[in-house]
Amino acid sequence: MPFRIWFAMLSTYAMGGVALRNCPRPTPGVASPSVPVVKERIAVTFSSTVQYPVELSWINRAGREAQTEVLMPRSTATRHTFQGHVFRARVHQSMLAGGVMIAEYTIQPHPTNWNIRDCAQANLSAVAVRVGQEQVLPLVHDQAAPCLGPSAEWSCIRHVSPQEYFNRDSQAYGFQDRDDLAVSSDCKFRKEGDDTDRHYSVLSKRMEAPRVTDGPGFLKVSMPPKLAHALYQWVTKFSHHWTNGSTTGDGVAGYQARRAIPGCYTNAHVSPVSQLNLDAFPEMRRMVVSQLQGVRTWE
Repeated sequence: MPFRIWFAMLSTYAMGGVALRNCPRPTPGVASPSVPVVKERIAVTFSSTVQYPVELSWINRAGREAQTEVLMPRSTATRHTFQGHVFRARVHQSMLAGGVMIAEYTIQPHPTNWNIRDCAQANLSAVAVRVGQEQVLPLVHDQAAPCLGPSAEWSCIRHVSPQEYFNRDSQAYGFQDRDDLAVSSDCKFRKEGDDTDRHYSVLSKRMEAPRVTDGPGFLKVSMPPKLAHALYQWVTKFSHHWTNGSTTGDGVAGYQARRAIPGCYTNAHVSPVSQLNLDAFPEMRRMVVSQLQGVRTWE
């Protein structure tokens, strides 16, 4: 089948027969001015309305795309920038139409809210997201399976009734006296037996999180094989970075041992955990984001 016919069929399928505009092309020679037109910064919000991840980049003074960040479907990003500066939105490289430009924006005082909308050539990625269900479904576990064997300790779904919750031994759950809550200024508001956060995880905060499915929000699945393989290769290659205080060539902290979690969400002040910062490894971060996007979409 000729590509043009196949492409037209896919685009029609993805949009239910609604015709889309052609994707724009980058403006030749465009760049953000070295001296701002107006020195006052402008807070600009970019809102993604598409079904696939998008890469949002600032066009620097040399006309190159820089400071790229990933916008997940129906998410937003705010940039504090100047009048005359230029931004581009492209389909994420992990998608079928990766690299296709969706939009180019030259910042003006108004509007300060920009919607990133779909276009025909990029819409192949929307099809890929829908077809991705076929790849994710085989990874889904039986959500009603009983908690038996080793997985009962760490990878198991167990439903607890309110009565069971209130009747359980408070000495067996939550913070304990051995956690020495007074040691950390973050933990002074915690009490022995506390196992629920009533500060950050309040209803108003939970409502701020974008809901991408109509399900319960929990789905037990196996790790996608492609991601598992990539992580194994990555760990082998970069294990030398896993030393406390290590940084990448850009000076970004890679691995931090014995790191406490601000806000006292765990007892890390007495039982420290370690953190491997994926921001220091952008290629791996993009791989994780792209692979888990399919799982999140079909959750």
